[in-house]
Amino acid sequence: MASSSAKLNIEWFLSLAYVYMQNQHYEESLALLKLVLLLNRKDTRALKLMGFLYYKMGDGKRAYSSIKRWLEVARAGHEETAKMYLLQSKVLLRLKKKTHAKKALVQYTEFMGRADEEKRKLAEMLEERKQKAKARSRKRR
Repeated sequence: MASSSAKLNIEWFLSLAYVYMQNQHYEESLALLKLVLLLNRKDTRALKLMGFLYYKMGDGKRAYSSIKRWLEVARAGHEETAKMYLLQSKVLLRLKKKTHAKKALVQYTEFMGRADEEKRKLAEMLEERKQKAKARSRKRR
């Protein structure tokens, strides 16, 4: 288990890597992300940023590898997973792997459908709780 100072360093490295990436300082960003992965090889945030970074750099093979690793280790919600499948489909198109890109796009739409279903169920549950609270309030009067 990482110490609190190591966790703080990881957060700082990730934040700085993101700033570097946004300002097109890709090599600096990449160095920080590699450092984070040395500290925690399953850090999903670093893997995700690395996938985006390699995609921006035009390195489809490494982008695909980072995204694939993220999909293997992440226990994210459906919407977050869907976004990574969408990025994966873009990377695969860049690599001229249309069949695989189409499969990733299908996975994206499936996960987005699940995310929408989760949101619908949550909204129904919240509405049901709201109605029960109103009913309890009326009984108390």
